[in-house]
Amino acid sequence: MQVASKELVYLHTCYLHTCKPATSLHPRYNPHMAELNRKEVIMMLNGNRNFGGLDLAGMNLSKLDLAGASFYRATLRKANFKQANLQKANLTGANLQGADLRQADLRRATLSGVNFRHADLRGCDLRETAVAQATLELARYNDATQWPPGFDPLKAGAVKA
Repeated sequence: MQVASKELVYLHTCYLHTCKPATSLHPRYNPHMAELNRKEVIMMLNGNRNFGGLDLAGMNLSKLDLAGASFYRATLRKANFKQANLQKANLTGANLQGADLRQADLRRATLSGVNFRHADLRGCDLRETAVAQATLELARYNDATQWPPGFDPLKAGAVKA
């Protein structure tokens, strides 16, 4: 994540359960980039599960239990969520452009303003979501993808793979 000012960058840790400027939380803080690796994400899962605003682009988060986690306005471009449990996750405003969500469980997740452009949704479970509030242009899906009743992915711009 490119940093415009230190006051806008926050990292959330399982140790403090609070938000503080990144400079006071992360020992490897770089004023030009704030990112976490897979091991640090897994450690955070044992804590407050708040990834809001973080840049996790390209990260491998496959097969993780991320149920109830907050990814509010997070950058998740090309992240790998294959077979991840994202039930009841808050993805409001998250950028999942090009993300791999094959066989991910997003039931009851909050999807308002989510960017799923070019995402792979094959086999993804989107039941009990307001997926109509998300952007789905050119997102790929297949017969195994589960949608809320009455939702038409083709009308939303998704393409059947």
